[in-house]
Amino acid sequence: MGKVFRGEIRNIADLDRQMEEVLKKVPLYYDDNKLWYRWNFEDFKWELVDETDILISIDEETDIANISQRMINSQIITALKMASRKKRPRDLRNTQVQIKSKIVDVASGEEMDASPDYFCFNPIEWEVGESEETPTIDSLMVEWVGKENTKKMYQWIAYQMLPEYIIHRVFILIGNGSNGKSTFIDLLRRFIGDNNYSAGDYETVFGRRFGTSILYKKLSVLMPESDFGKISNTATFKSATGGDAIPVEFKNKGVFNYKNYAKVTISANSLPPTLDKTDSFYRRVNIVDFPNQFKEKYDVLGSIPDYEFNNLACKCLRLLKELIKEGIFDKEKDIDKKREKYEKLSNPLSVFIEDELDENSDHYISKREFNTKANRWLRDHSHRSLTNKEITKFMKEMYQEGWGSFVCDKGEKRSERVWMGVKWKGEEVKISEERID
Repeated sequence: MGKVFRGEIRNIADLDRQMEEVLKKVPLYYDDNKLWYRWNFEDFKWELVDETDILISIDEETDIANISQRMINSQIITALKMASRKKRPRDLRNTQVQIKSKIVDVASGEEMDASPDYFCFNPIEWEVGESEETPTIDSLMVEWVGKENTKKMYQWIAYQMLPEYIIHRVFILIGNGSNGKSTFIDLLRRFIGDNNYSAGDYETVFGRRFGTSILYKKLSVLMPESDFGKISNTATFKSATGGDAIPVEFKNKGVFNYKNYAKVTISANSLPPTLDKTDSFYRRVNIVDFPNQFKEKYDVLGSIPDYEFNNLACKCLRLLKELIKEGIFDKEKDIDKKREKYEKLSNPLSVFIEDELDENSDHYISKREFNTKANRWLRDHSHRSLTNKEITKFMKEMYQEGWGSFVCDKGEKRSERVWMGVKWKGEEVKISEERID
């Protein structure tokens, strides 16, 4: 096809007319938030671009001799802003997903071609298979989370496809290393595609300026192997996962409100304590245990044939339809049970203290002995070990630190740092009267 225009732009009317012709070949859109989008004909989606990208596209489709002149390219950009704004693409419905070049309504089964008329960003690149058989993936799921949790994990994969956050849930994958968490995330990433997810830690995404910008027009945000401190600020987190508008700011751009649909998946060796004790926080959290450890290190995903990913797309369409209708994940617990599980996993030392210690004002226990027994218990219960500093910080919130005297096997007395007012359950200890508080 020939160039849209050759020669010099000499007047505004000439410019406006030519830019209308350009938009027929290079669909562009300039939105209310002053962001530019260009239609990608190869991937059947809109993508973010800047003004330089726009001018390059115009230069490729025209032979405007004076396009490099500042006044001319400024007028071109202004003309395109006005013309493209008039051609605002339609948003997808909250039951529509995109698979390659097709937009599929999972509720009705209706299909239509993806085109610049629709504001679509997130095509799944796999074909829809002819069956739902995924034997290799099934086997991996059972190894990772057990048969009882397999459906829930498939539902979570299916939910990523939807550019809406209609079910306000976050999945937290919990367990020590080498247990399949990272491989599951790799599986999720491979299915939805590299352009449909972003990655970042909790504090960066939900606690810092520009952090929420990585969520923009993404299906998933993956937070791998997070070991972070107390969760103290959950306002943005709850808005982002609850269907509410969040502030988004790109560098050198203004702030605007955005309704996020990137589903949050957190992989953690241990859960951080939360200062937010509200029902709305615990309701969002679905904790999935990865209890097994695997010694083999090989390319697990390489063992999955491509046809299984196509069949996974077929399976996910059915699961997503059911999920939207039911509004809840398989075997999901009520809020009280979610709260109980979260608190036990985020404060395992509290469970150890409750199980192993009794309060008694006439007794004290050695800090050294406490640290040794606590870490042995944590390891036996599949929790990570804590440093002496971490244990001391936690214990100081409940008990007083002091010096205590102990009698050695040889009858000699020794003094060491102790926790006051506690003793080991079932243990009768005769304490020396010498004590320095």
